[in-house]
Amino acid sequence: MALANDEPAAKKICCNSCDSEDAARSRCSECGIFLCQFCTEFHKRSRSMKHHELWTIEELKTNPEGLHNIAEKIRCPKHKEEVIKLFCKTCQTTICRDCIIVDHRQHEYGFADEVAVEEKQKMNENLNEVKQRKGRLVQGIVNLKKFNESLEAMKESTIAEINQHFDEISKSIESRKTEMVEKATSLTNSKQKQIHTQLEGLEVALASCESSIDFTERAFKNGNNVQILSMKKYILQSLDELKTVKDQSKPCVTEDMAFTIPSSAQEAKRVLLNWYDVDVTVANPENCNASFKATEKVEGNSTP
Repeated sequence: MALANDEPAAKKICCNSCDSEDAARSRCSECGIFLCQFCTEFHKRSRSMKHHELWTIEELKTNPEGLHNIAEKIRCPKHKEEVIKLFCKTCQTTICRDCIIVDHRQHEYGFADEVAVEEKQKMNENLNEVKQRKGRLVQGIVNLKKFNESLEAMKESTIAEINQHFDEISKSIESRKTEMVEKATSLTNSKQKQIHTQLEGLEVALASCESSIDFTERAFKNGNNVQILSMKKYILQSLDELKTVKDQSKPCVTEDMAFTIPSSAQEAKRVLLNWYDVDVTVANPENCNASFKATEKVEGNSTP
């Protein structure tokens, strides 16, 4: 990934052979280490290493197989001389030949390149589900932002109605009008605060999805099968956690708001100003009633 990153601020790859911390100029495929200019020349001149295959940094970047060749020979952490080429399906981990005899006897295993085909497909399925969730999150954020704009428009419309009505009334009720405007704003702010909290949650979820997607896709692009299988458990765990979350993308509040006008402006002068109020439009159970009506029996249907 460091080789694939062409940004100027990217961390340079240093020589693994000496302590000069000079930038690497090549990599030995046999030794599996990066070499600075001095160590590269020493490698070429050494009798024991002059036949080793060296790749320049430019060759690794431009050759499609170069990046994969870097990680072709991953040694077993337990059996240092053995190259990891197998994958234990029972333990879900990469292993070498000696591991089969010692720790994975009678386990089900296969070659990493063969197992990777099926496992990549599983990870891709999970990745696609997270991508679908990302799409829903993006759409949910767009809808919530539009809803928030609608809330703001409703607030402005309600305040305009309040102003228009109270302008027709005597200046003696000016203080009451101001109180109504403040309440309308307060109700809207309260809803917007909830919407902003919901938006923040969706945006955080979206960032998590994008981060997991980006990491998985970079792993597929820059890693080989052994590396991908080594990270499979952690990738799947991340994707599983992200894809199973149920997102609340619908607004958590309603946008409705009504200014209660008990009578005309002329009549309002003769009534108590306290009748006015601004609130969410919710039905009052005390003002509701229900009735039941018997239906005629339909032929062939026993339900009344």
